[in-house]
Amino acid sequence: MFLLKSKDVNIAKFDGNFELIEVYRRDLLPLHFKYGRGLKCWIESRAIDSSRVSSRLLKKALQMRNKDDYSTSMKVYARVITDTFWDTVRFDRKLCNVVNFSSER
Repeated sequence: MFLLKSKDVNIAKFDGNFELIEVYRRDLLPLHFKYGRGLKCWIESRAIDSSRVSSRLLKKALQMRNKDDYSTSMKVYARVITDTFWDTVRFDRKLCNVVNFSSER
């Protein structure tokens, strides 16, 4: 089960096969989903571009065995620095502050 969030707001829930189960906040749902694209594709699109020189160093620093786009993105909960979306398979409220890139912890 995957939970798509924006900051600490639940947006949508997906099953283990990346199928949408429930939308909690359609107004916050990324356009990717509004156009019928799936969760796995969205997660993969959020990974660091493998052609970037620093991507190998990042993957090494994260001690990653699997270096595909999905694994890379999920290692950091599908977070990017340009928005507030993230994805988790754990329903842990404390996790939001860690993932939120906030200076307030």
